[in-house]
Amino acid sequence: MEQRRLRKHQAQKRALVVCRDYRRIFAAAPGGRTMLATITQAVSVQDARFAEQERCRIEQKAAADRGRKARRFLYVGLRHVAVVSRRVKREDGTVQAFEKPAWMSDEALLARAEAILSVASPHEERFVNAGLQPGFLAVLAGEIAALKQAKDGVTRARLRFTESMAAFDRGLDEGDEAIAVLDGILRTSPDAPTGAITALRQAKRIGPRVTDVDESAKPVQERRAPAMRAGNLRAARFRLRTRSSSHSLKAPVATAHSGPWHSRLSMARCN
Repeated sequence: MEQRRLRKHQAQKRALVVCRDYRRIFAAAPGGRTMLATITQAVSVQDARFAEQERCRIEQKAAADRGRKARRFLYVGLRHVAVVSRRVKREDGTVQAFEKPAWMSDEALLARAEAILSVASPHEERFVNAGLQPGFLAVLAGEIAALKQAKDGVTRARLRFTESMAAFDRGLDEGDEAIAVLDGILRTSPDAPTGAITALRQAKRIGPRVTDVDESAKPVQERRAPAMRAGNLRAARFRLRTRSSSHSLKAPVATAHSGPWHSRLSMARCN
């Protein structure tokens, strides 16, 4: 589930707990009792739809895994039938030889498998004598049906997931409307406790509070801080370049006569 939907669901559950604690205030007005029942029903619907989404995920994964297994078996099995069909054709020219299936879509694979199965089934005994396992064509037909069923299962799981997500969103909207009414009842009720409004506001909060700060209201030094930091950085880079250039000027320059032999020759001349 999307993180914002999940955080909103958790916020409405917290708000429901707060509203139940102040049930006596909402029970004084018919509208308050109705909205309290509405938020309770909305949260229960959200919980049920959330659980339904998890079941859809589990069923979709199981169907996808079963389809992957059936698809792999069909590729391997059809290649084996194609190899055996060549031997059958050499013995009986009336039997058609099949080509090995290449990678293709599931619809094309199912069509190819059904076509091969319909041609090979009347000559099953000859295929068995040529090296095919007894009952292999029946297993192949079962895997074809399994792949179809797996694809249908994935489609149904996705459809149910979409429907449960739409119902979950409707529950969130109903919960928001009920919480807004209950918040207004607390604000306008003279018998509301001191911390009731704050507790409900904190409970229904989805994320951290975002405040819009006026830039003109900031102190001058705080507004100038980014520019000052940029100026200090440029000055530091200039000092670094100046220091590196001065070090390069002071570095000794190597001459063509430098070396240990030149030093020994100079010492001999001095002596």
